[in-house]
Amino acid sequence: MINTTDMIESPSPAIDCSSVDSDASIPILLVFFLALFISFVIAGNILVILAVACNQQLRTVSNLFIINLACSDLLLASAVLPFSATWEITGNWVFGKIFCDVWAAVDVLCCTTTGICLCAISIDRYIGVKFPLRYPSIMTKRRVLLVLLAVWTLSLLISIGPLLGWKEPVPMNTTDCHITEEQGYAIFSAAASFYIPICIILIMYICVYVVVWHQNKRLKKVIERERFSREKKAAKMMAVVVVIHFLCWLPFFVILLVDTFVPEAQPSENVFKVIFWLGYFNSGITPIIYPCASREFKQGYLRVIRCCTQY
Repeated sequence: MINTTDMIESPSPAIDCSSVDSDASIPILLVFFLALFISFVIAGNILVILAVACNQQLRTVSNLFIINLACSDLLLASAVLPFSATWEITGNWVFGKIFCDVWAAVDVLCCTTTGICLCAISIDRYIGVKFPLRYPSIMTKRRVLLVLLAVWTLSLLISIGPLLGWKEPVPMNTTDCHITEEQGYAIFSAAASFYIPICIILIMYICVYVVVWHQNKRLKKVIERERFSREKKAAKMMAVVVVIHFLCWLPFFVILLVDTFVPEAQPSENVFKVIFWLGYFNSGITPIIYPCASREFKQGYLRVIRCCTQY
């Protein structure tokens, strides 16, 4: 005989709907925030490029460096951040081990290009305030383009090390992806991408400050004054960009070395995620600095926006 009591299903535990809704809302908000941030970075840096390209006042040789910074941030936003965001949302790397290495290399490439380009800008600003009248003949368009080519070449050489085998052994877990923490490469990349450029930038802006202090006392001719004033204003704007870059990326490069030398002192996963994305935040805030620090950039932005809204 069939025991009918065996056919009676045990009652299912009650489901706390409010808890489910609360848990589900977290990734939805995260998806929205990350999508908004990536869109903002892309739109902001495209706006920088168009503002310089479409406005006569901004089409200067020195602003080629700013276009280069915007291109680097645009590459980061389009080729790195979408995959970083997907990993953040799903909690797993779903793009395979080979693409993980490519993604990490492009990430390092963009960060390194930004740091070395800011280093080149600091030298350019020193030349601008030290030799305001001779600057156009010293920093010609051809020379600036050669400098930018050197910036990308050097950055590429720094970033491809892990692709050529300079990394720790490949882990069996293919659902995880990290920038290599192999001690030699970690020290090399941190020094070349951040610490050495920052030291050079600091030295050059100290020199800029000294020159500005002396030149303010000596300049009497109106035409020399006007040129010097423009160069000084540009130097101030880029100094703000450098400070923001330093504040956003310093925690990451400190943690990178801490993880390399003292693994037991590494921060929690959530703290590391905040530090990791803080570096990316730099790419979104830079386009905001230009119109805040420069009236020409503000007018350039407005012209581009008006032109776009007309269509």
